[in-house]
Amino acid sequence: MKKLIILCVAAIVLCLFTVNAKAVFIYDIDKDPGFVLYGNLWQNSPAMQAALGTPLAAMYCGPVAVTNSFRYLERMYPNVYGLNGLTGGNLVGTAVALGNLMGTNVVNGTWADNLIWGKRQYIENRLPGRTIYEAQYWPTWGWTVPGVAQPAWVRSVVPTWNWLWDQLVACEDVEILLTYKSEGGGHFVTVKSFHWNDLNEDGFIDATEGATIDFVDPLTGAVAVASINDEGINAGLPCMQVNYLQGFQQVPVNAWITMAVKESIPEPATIILLCLGGMMLRRKKA
Repeated sequence: MKKLIILCVAAIVLCLFTVNAKAVFIYDIDKDPGFVLYGNLWQNSPAMQAALGTPLAAMYCGPVAVTNSFRYLERMYPNVYGLNGLTGGNLVGTAVALGNLMGTNVVNGTWADNLIWGKRQYIENRLPGRTIYEAQYWPTWGWTVPGVAQPAWVRSVVPTWNWLWDQLVACEDVEILLTYKSEGGGHFVTVKSFHWNDLNEDGFIDATEGATIDFVDPLTGAVAVASINDEGINAGLPCMQVNYLQGFQQVPVNAWITMAVKESIPEPATIILLCLGGMMLRRKKA
């Protein structure tokens, strides 16, 4: 009976999520419309500054983004991770522990490969064997974690909107790195939604099509909305572009998406079935 139910779920999922490039022109998904699943920790909060000091807390976007993701995993899948199985109910302590594993420092913040590997280490140290990992990583950066070969699940390719969409549809946890185009440096955030109307049905996000993503911003602990497009390809870089108003000061920021990492439990059909009741998803056919 269990196998039959899983097969039925798989069939339903196939019917719901199969894409016809010529027929579907709206992509609309939000894993947490009420913002009740993700954590709301922010890196420069008084508690973070007390734990780390102000200069180091200001560089903790990576560990904080991951901590907010852990709250999502705990609340979305309590039977797998427990209500506090990853954070112990202490978001600040979790972020500090993650930063130690990721080598976060006041000079460089957190390198993308260290975030990917440090996150995996943290999860596997606490709850081993429950999570599947996958990442897309801008090839020119390279993998530099000391003593660790690049895992097969870390692909040396630039993140694509198709990949992000697929992970959100499967209710998987996703962080991305926004690499600033002019200021230098970057910023890690936790993606929760994707919205796009592909007007000319070419599978390319034109800047005029108004595509957006929502994410939990570690600078505020709140949700930020950003425009997204594929026009970076025309600029000589195969990266999606993001533009948003960053932090409490609402500073305009232009960035490339150069890294994305996701985690999920090893039952994708069940994940999607659970997700259908809790997220907003729409695909509209022409």
